[in-house]
Amino acid sequence: MLKGPDVAAEAFRRGASGYVLKHCNAEDLVVAVRRAHQGESYLSPMITKDTVEFLLHRAEVTEKKRAFRAGTAKFCSSSPKERP
Repeated sequence: MLKGPDVAAEAFRRGASGYVLKHCNAEDLVVAVRRAHQGESYLSPMITKDTVEFLLHRAEVTEKKRAFRAGTAKFCSSSPKERP
């Protein structure tokens, strides 16, 4: 897992309005502050692609867990005659 997206996700979970990398340029920082002031979210463009990949991977893992739980629940709720 990439550290940037993981840290950014945690920052947003804890209430951050934006996330910029410490080596971002001044223009990105000004945009981030303005968006946060307007109630919008901001994510540093340098990690956007990595963050999208992180979120897609996380969604995939969540979907696999749901499918597993659904299959387990279905197996547990079937009668002995219905079980393989």
